[in-house]
Amino acid sequence: MRNGRTFSDGCGTISLELMRKVWKALPPDRRSLRPTILQIRYRGAKGVLSLDQSLPGEQLHVRKSMTKYIANETWQALELCGAAYKPLQVFLNHQFIKILEDLGVPARNFKAVQDEAVSTLKRMTEHPLNAASFLGKLSGDTHIHHHRPESFRSQSKAPYEEMY
Repeated sequence: MRNGRTFSDGCGTISLELMRKVWKALPPDRRSLRPTILQIRYRGAKGVLSLDQSLPGEQLHVRKSMTKYIANETWQALELCGAAYKPLQVFLNHQFIKILEDLGVPARNFKAVQDEAVSTLKRMTEHPLNAASFLGKLSGDTHIHHHRPESFRSQSKAPYEEMY
């Protein structure tokens, strides 16, 4: 709870030592990704766990809002329903900015993020390869900007900058 508000509904925490056990139990092709956010079911609780490196030893903290029913003491399995294997793109909207302001984030930080976004948009329009790399990033194709780069370069006199 901060400033009289609770921002953690449905979100518990897990220690690094216990998270390492989760990582070892992942399928071999996923182990190296080491997600720090897990969607779980555990002893009548369900929700999200986030890594809290300040927790010592093997700890798992489930919030009251996550508990749907009280399970039998013998039921100890942690069921992994999903994990954040790759980061998602996020956007600052009015509501999120208000929450961050209430938590003490200075307005100049939002202005800096806005300035950076405007600069990125300007660079995107200066060269076809910049636009292509941006579109590749949106579609998840990180190699789109490698398609026929010489023909793109010859079409524009604007500077090319590897954006992503």
